[in-house]
Amino acid sequence: MPCGADVPARLDRSGFDVLAVLVLPQAAYRSSQPGDLNRTLLVDRFLAARDGLVEEFISADEFHDCLGCVADEITIGECAVEAHLAVVGRRR
Repeated sequence: MPCGADVPARLDRSGFDVLAVLVLPQAAYRSSQPGDLNRTLLVDRFLAARDGLVEEFISADEFHDCLGCVADEITIGECAVEAHLAVVGRRR
C-alpha cells in the first residue's frame, strides 16, 4: 500500500498537474471501555464480516472467542496521531 507522500508523484506520473498538497494532522487521546459507542460499532462491523471470515480464515469458535476479547477489552488511555493528505490537481 503506498504511503500518502507517494500520491502527488503518482498523480504527476499519471498526467496530472499537482497544484497543492495539504496535510491535515490529527491527534486524539482516547480510552475504550466495553459498551462504548465506538467499541459497539467495531464489534458490529466484525459481525457483518463474519460470513467472509469464518471457515475461510478461522473457525466459528475462534471468531466467537476473538470477538469476545475485542468486546470485553479495557484499554488504557492512548494518544493516536495521524495525518490526512489532500492533493489538488488537474488533468494535463
